[in-house]
Amino acid sequence: MRHKEQSAATLLQIKSIVDLHKVTNMAIAEKMGISKQAVGGMLSGKFSPTLDTVFKILNAVEEISGVKICLELHVITPE
Repeated sequence: MRHKEQSAATLLQIKSIVDLHKVTNMAIAEKMGISKQAVGGMLSGKFSPTLDTVFKILNAVEEISGVKICLELHVITPE
């Protein structure tokens, strides 16, 4: 799985958690200091954020929801 695919898969997992805990894009955006449209675009797959940004979203969701989130990531090294 490549970086872009890993980010997309991780964002889908985060989106499920966001929906489950009713965390709004606005709340995430305020924590991150970005627009709610940017958050919505990333969580919907319209934008492909860096893995660093994915973790910032994850941290924001954890802070807002009060839930510790553990995701499994696979690191693929180029051949």
